[in-house]
Amino acid sequence: MSSPSSSSSEVSEQQQHCSFVVPLHLVSNYYSTNPKVNTIPGLYVFPNYISQEEAEHIVNNILDANGWCSGEICRRQQHYGYLYYHTRHHLPNLQPKKQEVSSLKSLDFDSFWSELFWDKMIKRDGLFNCDTSYHVWKNNLESNTREQHDENAKRAEPQCLVNEYMGNQGIASHVDNVNAFGDVIVGISLLNPVYMTFRKDKLETRILLPPNSCYILTGESRFEWRHGITHMKQIYVPREYLVPEATKSSTNSSSEDETEGKMFIREENYRRISLTFRFIKIDGTKKVEGNEPKEEGAW
Repeated sequence: MSSPSSSSSEVSEQQQHCSFVVPLHLVSNYYSTNPKVNTIPGLYVFPNYISQEEAEHIVNNILDANGWCSGEICRRQQHYGYLYYHTRHHLPNLQPKKQEVSSLKSLDFDSFWSELFWDKMIKRDGLFNCDTSYHVWKNNLESNTREQHDENAKRAEPQCLVNEYMGNQGIASHVDNVNAFGDVIVGISLLNPVYMTFRKDKLETRILLPPNSCYILTGESRFEWRHGITHMKQIYVPREYLVPEATKSSTNSSSEDETEGKMFIREENYRRISLTFRFIKIDGTKKVEGNEPKEEGAW
């Protein structure tokens, strides 16, 4: 995460105008609370991107089966693949030169690799096709296969950051670090619905993220709009965005009448999990001179 002051001037015009092509079998459809901001350029939300069975497998057999990390922030996290050190806004980004010095646990990315990331996001849907960092990674893979790897070539690696939000926990509005991360941010939202805030200049809206949905930030939505997770206690979900099979066990709804929609109350046991997939630009991360951080980062 970068500070809210991140500017689109830090990125190229080509990156800002990344043109994502929606696969024919997917339909982007999202609910905005501000009628003056019905759409955000470069933002796509695919409801029911994964099945309830897939969601339960991810939560029960991967996430809850691995150890959760509790650091200086209030929510629990897991890190799959290359580990990036997020710091508090008043501290610089600190990235150790060696991953081994981390007190955090970098979990095996293979947990997500085959079915969700590689088969679905990469091969089937091409969600990262307009991400230059993805192509750097892909070219390096092909070079390694041909045994023609260039040690001086740029490097990029995929990663998945998992956040667990309990009750009305949220995250401040921000733009993902443009120096460290690629042109495309892909997220999967699990268990319960939530609203993601989007702000640009004087414009602001909240976009609904239903359970099992996938959202993609490209172009303007990636570089010019700050996004965050609201702390609002009540989450209203219009009828057409309800996912009954995902929330059937939820005791946090105020009404069982779903003819017009449903209100969810974010009590203490209200649990939502987000998966954020990104390509990290290895040479773009800020590093300290020594082998370990001079300050302990908040990630």
